[in-house]
Parts: sequence; C-alpha cells; structure tokens
Amino acid sequence: MAPDQPEAIVAPALERALVAVTGSRERWPVLARMTDLAAGADLAPMGPADLQRTTFAALRDIIGHLARAGPTGRIGRRTDERNALYRASTC
Repeated sequence: MAPDQPEAIVAPALERALVAVTGSRERWPVLARMTDLAAGADLAPMGPADLQRTTFAALRDIIGHLARAGPTGRIGRRTDERNALYRASTC
C-alpha cells in the first residue's frame, strides 16, 4: 500500500489485516479513527482521556497478538492478510 491510495482501498485492506491478526473486528473503529479513516466515525464521541485510553488498549491488543504469533507470523491466516497490517504501517 502507498500513502496516496484512496480510502476505499486502504480501509478494507487494513480491516482484513486486523481480523487476520486478532481474529476479530472489535478494534476496527478505534484503529480507523487512529488512522483518520471514515470508519472511525462509528466510534462514539469521547473525551481526550477516554480516546487515548481506548486507542492505547487497541494498540496493546494488536501488538500482543503480533507478539504471540512470533517472528514467523504464525497467526493461521494467509500470508497476504497477515502481512497487510505490516505493509500498511510502513507506508
């Protein structure tokens, strides 16, 4: 993925990567808001402290799943999906 790709390409790829890593889309609205995607608007309005707490919890969850998968990425999904989150984060 490139930084100049439209949201219509980036959002579904990032959501698929999140599900591949965590097995859930529970953190999707937080991740979308953090990356300034329209899907983040689904998240209920919250104050700065609550938003920070929610964002940090989502990141801890995602990073925890990645750490448990280990350096070889043993998440149990297709390689393309597993690596999509990494590719999106390096743009």
